Amino acid sequence: MFSSIASRSRLSPSAASSLLFINSLRVGTPRAFSTCAPALKLKAVLEDYRRENYSRETPHRFMNDFVKAINTYPESSTIKVDTLNDFLVNIGKADETLTEEEMQLLLEEAGAADRDIPVEKVIQLMA
Repeated sequence: MFSSIASRSRLSPSAASSLLFINSLRVGTPRAFSTCAPALKLKAVLEDYRRENYSRETPHRFMNDFVKAINTYPESSTIKVDTLNDFLVNIGKADETLTEEEMQLLLEEAGAADRDIPVEKVIQLMA
């Protein structure tokens, strides 16, 4: 399925899967909701940042830009958990960075075996 999307749109299969998942977040689509404290913390910080800096953009557009900013290897469909803190520092929210314990909890919630979280899981946790 992703390869057909990738071939039609000239995207890599991993980029196509990310785009397909992001597009599934449209109004009326059931969303996953996380009660994981670090995910809720990130969601609140991102929502504040979106209101301050993306007030004229849709939440969907902001999520696309967020994923692009934290996905340091676009050919990969995973995101290093440490890039979340780098992103928070870059947007001036250094006081909101995740502790190592919070990152471990986030990794557990995402079901990640290493420090990589699939893009789809990051979006689900932030939804």
